[in-house]
Amino acid sequence: MKDENIGPYYDNYRYYYNKPSPPETVRALKPLINQFRSYDMLRTGLEEKGGHIKDLKKISEILKTEFNIRGNYRNHTVTLIDQSSIYSMLYDVGDFDLHLNIRQLDTGMPVYYLCRSCMDYWEQYGLIVQDIYKSPGYPIDDERFVKLMNAGHEVFALRLSWFREPVLKGLAKNGIKDDTERQVDRILYNTGRYVFQSAWHEDQRLGVKVSIHFGLENFLHCVELLYLCLNAELCELRSSIDDDMMLFFDQIYPQPAIHSFLKKTLKNLDGGQLNEIPQKALSLYSRLSISFSQFLDTEISWGYHRIRIPLYKIIYGNFYQLDIVGRILREDHEVKNGAARLESDSQAIIREIL
Repeated sequence: MKDENIGPYYDNYRYYYNKPSPPETVRALKPLINQFRSYDMLRTGLEEKGGHIKDLKKISEILKTEFNIRGNYRNHTVTLIDQSSIYSMLYDVGDFDLHLNIRQLDTGMPVYYLCRSCMDYWEQYGLIVQDIYKSPGYPIDDERFVKLMNAGHEVFALRLSWFREPVLKGLAKNGIKDDTERQVDRILYNTGRYVFQSAWHEDQRLGVKVSIHFGLENFLHCVELLYLCLNAELCELRSSIDDDMMLFFDQIYPQPAIHSFLKKTLKNLDGGQLNEIPQKALSLYSRLSISFSQFLDTEISWGYHRIRIPLYKIIYGNFYQLDIVGRILREDHEVKNGAARLESDSQAIIREIL
């Protein structure tokens, strides 16, 4: 018999015992979070304003300072410089749900990313449902993905944590007050498990960045819809659709293509039509790829001497500065015409799926 006290997020894992709630976990980690903040305050001050040897000594003292955290089974004495003590404590506090990633900046200084995740053992990616702490300057190139250490090597995880606050506000707006943190976990888990596991992939990195910085909204919606149709188990997806999922793709992450697909198309198809969707999506994906390649081949005048050069060379050469390049080129006549064609093709492909 299922224990009614178990949170909906953990039901998916058949964890038949009561774990601490998300707020309890964050409260337990408060000494660690405070230590991160103290370190990052000194580090960013040193990076932005400069300093003296005494500032480096203060940073070194913070890294070596011992502090205590109460776990579920014992008390832990932790220092930032002793990573093994931190990982042991995190396992005690959060079992396998807490992950700490430490990166080294070009300055040689460490930065920290502490999150709460759930491993989706049925799919490719784990699901990050909450950012507990992220150092200023921690490198995340694509908001949708983060690399986490798992069993000694790095693996991608889907970062759904940036939806957490909007989902919480949505629950409050709808008058839901009981166990809201676990409700958020459940909503994020279900949308990640049944939709984003299929709709998002790291090989979309180029297309997503270009769509964001060149205003290609239809193209992004089309890519996500086609990936969903190609990779999802559509019968399972259809049975998992609920009001929260529909609200999510209407208000939290407005995605009209996926919203319409879930609300109308998927529910109205019979078994034979459902089986035809992946093959149809594969053909349309080839068509979209050709259209995107044509956009990247758009020739524009670039540089001091206004040399004609294809857009893809500029994008590849400035991949980590696309925000700047996008602002400059979005108003270019040739780019605007190419973007309009790609957006029109994307919209037509969406209509064919729906």
